[in-house]
Amino acid sequence: MTKKQRRRVWGSVTEMRRGKKYVLRWMQNTPQGRRRKTKTVYGTYREACAELDRIHVEHADDAPVPTIAKAYETWLVPKMAAQVEAGTLAPNTRDLVLRSWKNYVGPRWGAMPVDQLRAVELQDWLLTLPAATADTALLTLRKVYACVSTFIRLPLDPFAASVRYTMPTRKTRERSKRVYTLDEALGVLDALRGNPLEPAFILACFGSCRSGESLGVRTEEVLRWERSGTVLASADICRQMQQSGTEPVGALKTAKSARTVVILPQAADRLVEIAAARAAEGREWLCDRGDGLPMNRSICNNRWRKLCAARGIEHIPWSNLRNSWRTIAEVELRLPWDLIEMLMGHALPGVSGRHYIRPTAEQVVRAAFDALGIS
Repeated sequence: MTKKQRRRVWGSVTEMRRGKKYVLRWMQNTPQGRRRKTKTVYGTYREACAELDRIHVEHADDAPVPTIAKAYETWLVPKMAAQVEAGTLAPNTRDLVLRSWKNYVGPRWGAMPVDQLRAVELQDWLLTLPAATADTALLTLRKVYACVSTFIRLPLDPFAASVRYTMPTRKTRERSKRVYTLDEALGVLDALRGNPLEPAFILACFGSCRSGESLGVRTEEVLRWERSGTVLASADICRQMQQSGTEPVGALKTAKSARTVVILPQAADRLVEIAAARAAEGREWLCDRGDGLPMNRSICNNRWRKLCAARGIEHIPWSNLRNSWRTIAEVELRLPWDLIEMLMGHALPGVSGRHYIRPTAEQVVRAAFDALGIS
């Protein structure tokens, strides 16, 4: 029997048996993408049209929308690249999002249209992941949907302000918060004498550097300062080593992280001595692997752990050396709060802190001498 299709503004009604059987066809957004849907109606043509009208009301807003993968590639990836270029997004954060998308978010949600993601489904999926993985996956999707909301009005936004997700319980041990006192730090420094980690230890524990910053200083960047027989050392922090790799990156944690650090007098002369010896040997980096290339954070942490075990040093995470410096500066040396914050690379509060206070290296060192009571 000849099939007769009747055109409509939305969808179509195909007559299979006059007055008895009709097939409805229309386009609909589904979790698997935009799909052609069909439904068989037994009854009159009028009843078939009424059923199609009902379906039309339910799916009237089903305009073609991009998939989550398309939104990620079209909007988020270029946006993050521009943010990294402008210095408003750390490269490490960008790389974290890229890895999360490639390994977890993309394979699971990439093919789904952006208007089909439901909070209930996302919640169930998050609870199947390890805690850290779930955190980065949620961050990645949140960034994608922040871009989507700029261009598309969603009927149900899985990241609306009222939506709260329950994250997996962390099963890892709590990270050590132990820090060294000044006397303990000096004891460790004696045990490290001559070790490749020694200059990085000084920069972190006596100079406020973050882990990656302590590994990215060139020998020529260490300067010696003296007043009334007391020696300080300074270094300009403008790059850092990452967890892996053989080249430092110029992007620090924040824009204010680029700064001059001052090494406390207890270790300043030793750092100057190490820098001079490295320079005399023609070595570019203050803390290298032994082959002329700078040490990355993974190598540093591994060597630090083994060194502590071999020499009976109480081990604390390398990143806690900066915490040790902060505690020593505040509690034992009583340095002014604003000077401590500048040396750590933190923005001071207010408009002046954000835009006006830009000390030179000499001004910072002079302020450190004054704060230490050296006239």
